[in-house]
Amino acid sequence: MEQLIAEDPAHIGPYRLIARLGAGGMGLVYLGRSEDGRTVAVKVVQAEYAAQPDFRRRFALEVDAAQRVGGAWTAAVLDSDTEARVPWVATRYVPGPSLHDVVARDFGPLPEASVRFLAEGLAHALIDIHAAGLIHRDLKPSNVLVTVDGPRVIDFGIARALETLAEGPLTRTGAVIGSPGFMSPEQVRGQRLTPASDVFCLGSVLAFAATGRSPFGTVDSGLHSLMFRVAEEEPDLVGVPEALLPLVRECLRKDPSARPTPQDLAARTAIGSSTTWLPGEVLAQLGRSSAQLLDFAPARPQPLPAAPAQAPAHAQAATPTPTATPTATPTSLNPHPALQALPPPSPGGFPYDAPTQGVDGAGRPPTPRRRPAAVVAAAAAAVVLIGGGLVALNLWRGANSGDDGGGGSTSKALPDGFAGAWVGVQETDVEDTATGTRASLLTRLTFDKGARVDQKAEYAVLGLGRLCVYSPTVTSATDGKEQGATASEVSVSASTLKRAEPMSESGKCEQQQPAMTLKNPADGKVAVTSGNTKSTFLKDGVEDPKVKSLDTFNGQWYYDPPDATDYELVAVVVGHGPGPRGVQISIQPGGTPVRMCVYLAQAFTVLEAQGSEEPKNLSTTPGQLQADLSGKGCAQDGPLFDINRTKSSRDLSFSLRSPGKNELLETGKLRSNG
Repeated sequence: MEQLIAEDPAHIGPYRLIARLGAGGMGLVYLGRSEDGRTVAVKVVQAEYAAQPDFRRRFALEVDAAQRVGGAWTAAVLDSDTEARVPWVATRYVPGPSLHDVVARDFGPLPEASVRFLAEGLAHALIDIHAAGLIHRDLKPSNVLVTVDGPRVIDFGIARALETLAEGPLTRTGAVIGSPGFMSPEQVRGQRLTPASDVFCLGSVLAFAATGRSPFGTVDSGLHSLMFRVAEEEPDLVGVPEALLPLVRECLRKDPSARPTPQDLAARTAIGSSTTWLPGEVLAQLGRSSAQLLDFAPARPQPLPAAPAQAPAHAQAATPTPTATPTATPTSLNPHPALQALPPPSPGGFPYDAPTQGVDGAGRPPTPRRRPAAVVAAAAAAVVLIGGGLVALNLWRGANSGDDGGGGSTSKALPDGFAGAWVGVQETDVEDTATGTRASLLTRLTFDKGARVDQKAEYAVLGLGRLCVYSPTVTSATDGKEQGATASEVSVSASTLKRAEPMSESGKCEQQQPAMTLKNPADGKVAVTSGNTKSTFLKDGVEDPKVKSLDTFNGQWYYDPPDATDYELVAVVVGHGPGPRGVQISIQPGGTPVRMCVYLAQAFTVLEAQGSEEPKNLSTTPGQLQADLSGKGCAQDGPLFDINRTKSSRDLSFSLRSPGKNELLETGKLRSNG
């Protein structure tokens, strides 16, 4: 809870504002009080989103449905104004910490009885939410508040409104809203959701409450890897009490139809409301927090000096604006409207109570040649949302949020200089038919920041149209500064294949990789020994803040091919998420029916060749389908990109290869959309 600042309004609707509770993805959250003294949480939508007609319509529908949610296990929606230029919604204020903070920050995993009571309360909350025609879509530890008499679920239904920014008029799938470690497999795949999706998320929340960690790990190993584990791998349920294991396992079944219903869960976990559900130390903290709320004295913000009317700083900056071409740029500089951003919020004050005015489709891009307007409009929305990194959106991040996941280790840490990714090049005997030369494989060994002995690393091999991923274990670490040591070195074990992209290529990957030892990292290089083979790996600069090798390629790029090719449009967005390696690829193949397919790939590495021109090469992993914007059927497995850039050229040259077969599909020049 923080004091108000000068830019904050004194009132929103009938509520006097007392303090700030948080700020984040969709706007600000205030603590407010009604005239009769009722305390509420007032959530204000960012003007950026309020300016989108589709979002505004969906938001109004979702708030209306949320107001019908009853029961004692949710933070009830009390009031709203979805017609204000900046919409807001008021919910019952729940004076308690989030489940995430209780488990990950303050007390650690909950005992079995507490987890069972938690399961019953969350099941009843889902029964009430689903009865109102809603699906939560973002049930996670930071959206569960802990109170003396049970858990309370917040932010139900509101996530659905944001999906409209990624949906075109021809589709209702492809938008991925949620927090990756607590999403369902169908969310990860961008499929249509049912109430069973919330049951899967409930299972992940219970596993977190019982163990202190997400059952599918964290994004530290990469967003792509985490989402794959959710969709394809079994959860890690070590530490879940034996009596709760069957229930949690059933919730986490990949097949939605095989999961229990919330009604079944409520019946199986019922233990009676008279039970004290929390450990004594947690109850004591809740009491202290309530006392602090009663003692909180709001300060009176100092007035701002007179200035021309404009949106307050928090209305402009609470969420980073997607880095896309401003709509003020002349259309002649933006040949493809499919790469233009949605219109920004208009300037002005922060009118919470003013009626809606001037919110329409003005500024939407014109129809390009040979491209149906509906498909292009949908592609524009996808560029902003998927390129902007909203796959891992947290709606009301602030007072009741945090990093959902964690864990720790007391084993020996790696010496300085080893953390990060190291990349090598491996020659093969396979001929690249496109170049007539022997094909090469790119290899990458990654140690997470803070990695320690006995923890997993990741070893990945990219080439020949596929990505093969392995999980070796760090077996030993020696610091060159230790007495008697002759070198700093780290060894990893042999490892078996963990996954392949595309999945159909797993049989063509090497099933096992040998052990490796890395010695003396210096000047961006490290010596690698594997059996009798010695080589040198280079430090990958994609995620290195001192190098930022991906910056050369950042931006929005398009390829407008001649009529003789098999493509109508290829658009690429680099450097706008999700994650530091995210690359979005939008492809419109030629022919009929008209299709627009959006794929998400990862920048595997950026290599820099020697020479005066200093050409740089960006290689991506195979793309994974994120949105079928035409609804006409897109392949699940997307292409691989190789993109080259030299200092003397503003354009990028590229080659597009098929997944698996590694056939050359297209080559050409990518032009900047800036």
